[in-house]
Amino acid sequence: QRQPVCRKSVKQQKQTNNLASLIGAANPDDYTDPTVGSDDPAIETPLPQDSKYVHIKHPVTGKYMSILREYAPLYELNHDFVGWIRIDGTKVSYPVMQSPEWVNYYLKRDFYGNESRHGTIYANESANLQEHSDNITLYGHKMKDGSMFASLHNYKDKAVFDAQPYIEFDTIYDYNTYQIMAVFITDAYIETGFAYHNFVDGNEESFNAFVAKCK
Repeated sequence: QRQPVCRKSVKQQKQTNNLASLIGAANPDDYTDPTVGSDDPAIETPLPQDSKYVHIKHPVTGKYMSILREYAPLYELNHDFVGWIRIDGTKVSYPVMQSPEWVNYYLKRDFYGNESRHGTIYANESANLQEHSDNITLYGHKMKDGSMFASLHNYKDKAVFDAQPYIEFDTIYDYNTYQIMAVFITDAYIETGFAYHNFVDGNEESFNAFVAKCK
């Protein structure tokens, strides 16, 4: 018997596709560099005309910051947008959010903050994406329709681990490619589990101990 299509799932995927279409869609003329001709010492050095970055005013601090031009349209839609994650060979290709003021804010909200059982991929509120914290935990649901982080369970198969060893996680600040070093299943909320999300930054000794625990 043919299975019914979940309307909410289709709606969520349509939203993701629309957001993806905005990546790189910024017109250079849409972003006039506010630093040019300014005598304000708080403003950064003007960017080259062909720069891949643009200057955008932070909504809280009011200071200008440099972000990647191709992600500027998404950042302007929601200032909680911090990047995009992709894993070749999987369905993972989603925006990543971060809300420092509200823990788990995007657990059951879409990109725009509307209620959604799919939620949106989001980063641990303690992680510093601009300065690259030692451990940036990203959260996402395992949806029955195979979306969000459901395909990560395929990594229990070593063949998948070997065939798809990289994660692309671009932040609004720079491009990043990570190599998968370990795959594990744990419960982070019981005493016998591994609370991997509690480690964010540390010295070399604590970092090496964290990596060893993951492996």
